[in-house]
Amino acid sequence: MPEFDTVAYQVGAAFPDLTLGIDDDSVWASVEMSAEILDKNLSEVQSLLNHKKTQALFDTTHFRRSASSEGEEQTLISLDVVLYLATKTHSEKGMRFCMWASEQIKERLHEKKFSTMRERLELSEKRLDIQRKKKEMVLDITDKKTEIRRKRLEMQKDLLTVPELEKAKIALEEQRLLLDKATELSNILATITVDESKTVVGSEPALTPILDEGERDIVKMKLMELILKF
Repeated sequence: MPEFDTVAYQVGAAFPDLTLGIDDDSVWASVEMSAEILDKNLSEVQSLLNHKKTQALFDTTHFRRSASSEGEEQTLISLDVVLYLATKTHSEKGMRFCMWASEQIKERLHEKKFSTMRERLELSEKRLDIQRKKKEMVLDITDKKTEIRRKRLEMQKDLLTVPELEKAKIALEEQRLLLDKATELSNILATITVDESKTVVGSEPALTPILDEGERDIVKMKLMELILKF
């Protein structure tokens, strides 16, 4: 029965073990094995299986076709059908088998559940390990960045201790201030506005500087003074 897992059942001390099929839903036995389990004649078991009431109670999911160990095709019946046969034939051995088979299914499901939980736990541990490694990488990068910043600060401190560099820095800052002032004065000289009193309706607007001639001269003088300082 290659489509199933197998489980061994001992009918009695004087009999060899029966190899039955088992899956998550049921334990499966051939008709011949069922007769041996129930301790009934094979003809009696086959007669009950072929009865209309039996066929009405159980659909095709309770019957499967499989190759026997000799390679011959055989019919397998589910545990539910075996239980029905044991009840109809008043077989104590059959009832004991059904209780044993039920325990086998429970143990199988428990083992699968435990295996699934173990796999989930292993997966969770792997995820935690990945998160831990990512955290370590982030911390390592942070430490490296902090070390780089610290070295830069030390270099800046070393540079500040050199008088020539400090003087050059101050001179550069002064040049920047002069350039900003010159730019501001140039912008003022270049700023123009619309002269409403000189604008003719329907024509281009008359533009005029915002400063009059006297103010523009003053600004020009200041601008020249700044240029001379460069």
